[in-house]
Amino acid sequence: MAFSALYLLATPVVLYYTASWLFGALDPLKTRNDSAKKQSEAVIKRLQKTVKDAHIRLKDLTEHESVIMSEVITPDQLNVKFDGILSEIRPKLMC
Repeated sequence: MAFSALYLLATPVVLYYTASWLFGALDPLKTRNDSAKKQSEAVIKRLQKTVKDAHIRLKDLTEHESVIMSEVITPDQLNVKFDGILSEIRPKLMC
């Protein structure tokens, strides 16, 4: 009786961990998501250094958001200054 109760309790636990491992191992996007998380973490660190109010945590992001976050360009990575844009546009506007 106690042996069958042990089986009854242990079987769902074993099945859960086996299924979660199997789905993780067979996920075709796992490598992309892992690399996106690493890139997102680096972007978050750069943002927190340059932007005062950047209170972003990687654990708060979904998979989709972390993929998008890996493509974010921080302000210090931009080589364009606002003054340069104004000097190019001003003659076109004054015609």
